[in-house]
Amino acid sequence: MAHRIFHMVLAILIGGILAVAFLLVPHTRMPAQASLAPPSFSPNSNLAVMGIHPPSAPNDLDVSVTITGTGFATGATALLGETLLRNVRWVNATTLTALVPWGLEPGVYTLMVVNPDGISGTLLNAFTVTQGIGVWTTGGPYGGAVTTLLINPVTPTILYATVQAPYSASGVGLFRSLDGGMHWEMILAEIEPQYHAADLSSPAPSVIYVSKWEAGLYRSDDGGKTWVALPTPEGVGRITPYAHPTDPQVVYLAANCAPSCGGIYKSNDQGSHWASCTSGITDTQITTLAFDPINPQIMYAGTANGNVFRSVNGGASWEFIGQPDRYIGQLAVNPFGTREPWACGASSSGHWGHLWRYVSGSWERVTPGTGLENSVAAIAFDRNISGAIWIGTLDGGFKSTNGGLTWMPFGALDEQVIALAVDPTNSRVVYQGYNGVGVFKTENDGVRWQEVNEGLAGFIPNGLALVPGDPATLYAISHGVGIFKTNNGGNSWLNIPTDNLWPRTPIVDPVTPTRIYIGGTQFVQISEDDGITWRYAFPQPPPAYASCCRFELLSMIATSQPGLMFMGGGFIPNESLSYNLIGGGIYSSTDFGETWFYIDVGQEISPVITLASNPFNPKVVYAGTENRMWRTTDGGTTWSSPGFSGQRVTGIAVDPRDARTVYAVADSKFYTSSDSGQTWELVAELDLGLHHLLFVPATPPAIYVYGWNGMMRSTDGGEHWERPATALASTPIGSMTAAVTWDRVIVYVGTAGGIVSNVSAQGRDQRESETSLAAGVYRHTTQRMWPVHLYLPLVLKAHKP
Repeated sequence: MAHRIFHMVLAILIGGILAVAFLLVPHTRMPAQASLAPPSFSPNSNLAVMGIHPPSAPNDLDVSVTITGTGFATGATALLGETLLRNVRWVNATTLTALVPWGLEPGVYTLMVVNPDGISGTLLNAFTVTQGIGVWTTGGPYGGAVTTLLINPVTPTILYATVQAPYSASGVGLFRSLDGGMHWEMILAEIEPQYHAADLSSPAPSVIYVSKWEAGLYRSDDGGKTWVALPTPEGVGRITPYAHPTDPQVVYLAANCAPSCGGIYKSNDQGSHWASCTSGITDTQITTLAFDPINPQIMYAGTANGNVFRSVNGGASWEFIGQPDRYIGQLAVNPFGTREPWACGASSSGHWGHLWRYVSGSWERVTPGTGLENSVAAIAFDRNISGAIWIGTLDGGFKSTNGGLTWMPFGALDEQVIALAVDPTNSRVVYQGYNGVGVFKTENDGVRWQEVNEGLAGFIPNGLALVPGDPATLYAISHGVGIFKTNNGGNSWLNIPTDNLWPRTPIVDPVTPTRIYIGGTQFVQISEDDGITWRYAFPQPPPAYASCCRFELLSMIATSQPGLMFMGGGFIPNESLSYNLIGGGIYSSTDFGETWFYIDVGQEISPVITLASNPFNPKVVYAGTENRMWRTTDGGTTWSSPGFSGQRVTGIAVDPRDARTVYAVADSKFYTSSDSGQTWELVAELDLGLHHLLFVPATPPAIYVYGWNGMMRSTDGGEHWERPATALASTPIGSMTAAVTWDRVIVYVGTAGGIVSNVSAQGRDQRESETSLAAGVYRHTTQRMWPVHLYLPLVLKAHKP
């Protein structure tokens, strides 16, 4: 009898658990017996479904959509196929909003709206679901520092752009657009991070030359589909290619290498062989070349010391024609009249040049205005209209229609314009490349501008922060750019206005998710309204550093105790222009970051790189520094140094399931502690460059180490490591974060992009195509396999993130 009672109770418990689990499923296709079948009657003519935006989405996240049409009634429902949409809200008779649930099978779906009276309307093939579960997806953020813009003169809707990280020496890649800039794709990674890193041959525009970062010169003969490595002159420094404007076989190299290993080189066979053509040039730090568009035998060369030389015989010999500025960033030749050369400066050693033109044997300065617009970085002439000139400056773009006598603003933004391109077939079509926000385009001579950055991924995400409880909303920071936010898992991004160009360590408050913290140079930004408005807190150096130094924030955490925060960093001498930290410090705040107090650990410490806290006891805090680990159990009153003497501690993670278990990375070694950090055990040696740490409390738990050498993962506590089966695993990783829900594990990775399958040394002389990955934030979703998923419309094999 007892046995029967036990089984009855067990059956009731199991049934109750499954029933509750089913009710907790937030977004699934309805079970077959409960499917909402299309009504058998004809739709009312007053109810019509006309559109849905966005029209497609991956299936790994819930997606907010807007449905448009006519005749919508309060209380209307909506379906994609047989799946009932969630959170359907009536806005007005023509607009509904709803949530498309994750987990739908990839495919094209019919959209149906049903009013409470049973009248319905449908839109065939309205919404496309793409595969998102188990694959890596990205949606930017898009933009970057566009240093070169090239237009195919035969097919001007084909464009090329070289992109680097803004205010950085990191060259991201060469991008191509086949539709006038509306969409871009990266076709070559790791380019030379300087102006004119690429050029195309005007008489054969499918031939493109690109200077790659520390890898020499490459050529494509098919518009960027495949590439071949070219030999370069021995001993040269940084090189930029210049294709001859009329001869498809001829290409020049400008080499800038101090003091004497630069120069100009010429090839008559598309880069297979080179010959020096620097005769007469006394300053061989060549930064730029320009051709006379009517007679390309006439050439001009500019140098890093501001000198300009001229050749009238295709580079066989040169003559000095003046030193207009301290640095020559670009040269251009007027295609009309006297065909005089113009010169402008570029960013070099912290200064910018001015705009100059060569008239009657001497250089005269051209002054577009009285302010920042006099610092010029780019220039372009109209080949069809005499006197039409465009320039890019520190204060935006400008245009002259009278040969430079007068100027007018011309552009979308008052930002640094560092690249220009004019459609050779239509002078009303102009592209501007900005130092940070990518490319803008006008098709009506500047009356209207549109941002054309889709796919142009030039931002490097240096930090990521998820909103607690919302796996689709996160913040990303990019040095030299600012702050971005997404509420759809990174499918699209919003640039949050801020004057913090060098943000650090983004944090979303674990107690109040609308409160955001962003570190900056000597300050902390605080927002209480999801980044709409900001205020600042300024931690002050302690007495020992107050008279000499400023505090530089490197790390920051918000603990599980409301208001309790910690930050770490170092001190830089006030007069120093370098980033050499001379000491470190830890600060705490108990009022949500409004005020900060310096913590004296009892002795001078080195700069604090990373921080972590116990989620169950926020007074237990770990601090990793340049030469050891520090630990407090009383909120910072007393500190101890449990090991790692002489080692650089760059990553710390506390297991949220058992806070006694702590992980650390020091000098590319992985350590574990089972006693809350009192003692440590060396578990594994890691690859160099994998110095950051992320713990994902999934089943089984996953530990990631990542850095400039990619990422590796362990699922057995660090005993064994492997690179995940993704191209991302071999690219520089600047940030990672993860969300674990009851049904999914979502991992986000911020990468600088790069080459993901290198060409072998033997293959460098063959027509090999490199596989490249663009920069940006990538998302990977793994479906957690629970019994409740028997009710889901899509059951997949588990994928490791």
